[in-house]
Amino acid sequence: ALGDVLGSGLSLVGLRYLDSSVWQMLRSSVVVWSAMISVLCLKRRLQPFHWLSVGVVLVGLAIVMCANLLDNQGEEAKASPGEQLLGISLVLAGALCLASKAVAEEVVLQSRGPTSATQVTGVEGCWGCLYMAVILGCISVAPEQLGGQPRYVPEGVRMVASSPRLTALVATYVLSVGAFNLSGATIAKRTSAVTRCLVHTCRNFVVWIANLILHYGVSPEFGTPWTRHSLVALFGLLLLIVGTLLYNEVLPT
Repeated sequence: ALGDVLGSGLSLVGLRYLDSSVWQMLRSSVVVWSAMISVLCLKRRLQPFHWLSVGVVLVGLAIVMCANLLDNQGEEAKASPGEQLLGISLVLAGALCLASKAVAEEVVLQSRGPTSATQVTGVEGCWGCLYMAVILGCISVAPEQLGGQPRYVPEGVRMVASSPRLTALVATYVLSVGAFNLSGATIAKRTSAVTRCLVHTCRNFVVWIANLILHYGVSPEFGTPWTRHSLVALFGLLLLIVGTLLYNEVLPT
């Protein structure tokens, strides 16, 4: 739970200084981190085709990032070079925390004790709520000179409570994150942390398709339109899938 809170928090702070495409690419470095931690800490030996699969995934992510950058050419930079370097460092540190969490879950789930994925997800959720309660409490009581924001927590609660749409969105988000973590823990229990990170990386493809459906099927105000570099992005996303299938030996190596 601590790894999840630190990983998500550091990554979101880094997002302030980076474009979303670069941020997503850097977050996907969790695949490399998890492979390295598995080798160093679990003494697991990865075969050459495993490293090849990780490389294919990284190439696919780089292609997607380049396509997004080409589509965003001409837009004003969000931050100075120093701030961008800080953002990159924070996102990479967050990815390391998330990879450590995934490997730790694998150790717990595949140990001799009868630990289920549902139990691990529930315990993580309880500890996560406790950590966030402490963090939000510190933010509320800290003086503004130290970054405290006394009005943020009660104002946020009031906004959620007064808006049925926002309440529904928050509830949907909580359920989706719970299902996401449960599926990840189940994958880690049955396979490995690296496989989990590879499969989760492919969610970019699902999100992209969902954005297209929202934009053309629901309203142009939502989602992402098809651009002149979308075919390049599609090729990169297909590489993500191929790399994941190669790692899991679904495709011949």
